[in-house]
Amino acid sequence: MSFILPELWSKSSNAAFVLNTSHLSKYRHLLKWNKNASILEFGFANGHNSNQLLRPILPNDYKEFIGSDISIEMVEDATKHFRIPRSKIVQMDIAGDIPKDYHNRFDHVFCFITMHLVKSPRRAFKNIYQILKPGGWTFLNIFERSPLDEVFEKLSKNPKWSDYGQDEIISKYYYSENPQNEYRRDINAANFKDYHFNVEKDIYNFESIEEFNSLFTAANPTIPKIPKELLDEYMAYYLKECQNCKMIDVTTNKDGKKCAQLNTTMFVVHATKL
Repeated sequence: MSFILPELWSKSSNAAFVLNTSHLSKYRHLLKWNKNASILEFGFANGHNSNQLLRPILPNDYKEFIGSDISIEMVEDATKHFRIPRSKIVQMDIAGDIPKDYHNRFDHVFCFITMHLVKSPRRAFKNIYQILKPGGWTFLNIFERSPLDEVFEKLSKNPKWSDYGQDEIISKYYYSENPQNEYRRDINAANFKDYHFNVEKDIYNFESIEEFNSLFTAANPTIPKIPKELLDEYMAYYLKECQNCKMIDVTTNKDGKKCAQLNTTMFVVHATKL
C-alpha cells in the first residue's frame, strides 16, 4: 500500500522528518561512504524528506542516486520537483521483482519509515541484499507498530468502511507478539551477517491539531476509494479514531487549543553485505 497525496504529504510530513533526522544524526557514525557510490532510496515518496535529509550529507563524488517508490503518483510528483545531479526517480516495489541491472549495483540503500508498509519484509530484505555490492550497507528505520495500525484495524471491522481496503495498510507484524524478533528473522533470512539493530523510543509533539489531522490524512491511501457522498463522514470518524489511538496523547493547552503527541517505538537498522 502506498501514499498517493504528494502535495499534502509535502506540507504535513514534518513528524517523519524530525524522527528521521534524529535517527540519522544518532547513527551517522555508521555511515561510511564508498567512493563514487551508487545510492538508492526506496519508499522515496515525492522526495520531500530526502531533499531535506539525505541531500545535504551525500558525498560530492557519488556516482548516482536513485529514488524509488511503489506509488506512481509520488514518482510523478518527485520527477517534477526533485532535482539533484546524477539522479533518477523510478517506480519500484522493493518486495517485488527487481531489475536485473540493479543486482550487485548499489553501495548504499536507504529507507525511512517504509518497511512496516511492505507486504513481505523478508523479500524486501532479500532484495536489498541482492542489489547491494559486497561491502555495501543499508540504513533504515521501521515502526514497531504504526500509529495507524490500531485505527485501520477498527475501520476494517466496521461494516460501513470495511469494503474500502482498510486492512491493506496494517503493518505486517502488527499482530505479532514480538515484531522485533520478526524483523530480525527477516534480516537473518536475507543473509545479512553484520548488522546493528537498535530500539528507539520516540516522541513527536505536533504544533497543532491541524498539523496532526493533515499528516494522518496524507498517510491514508484509502481516502480516494471512499465515495464522495460518504467522505465527510468517513474523515470525521477516521480522524477521531486517530486521536483516540494508544500511541497518541491529545491534550488541551492553556489557550484552550487541542495538542497531540505521538509516542512510538522504532527500530533503526544498519546492515552490511559481506
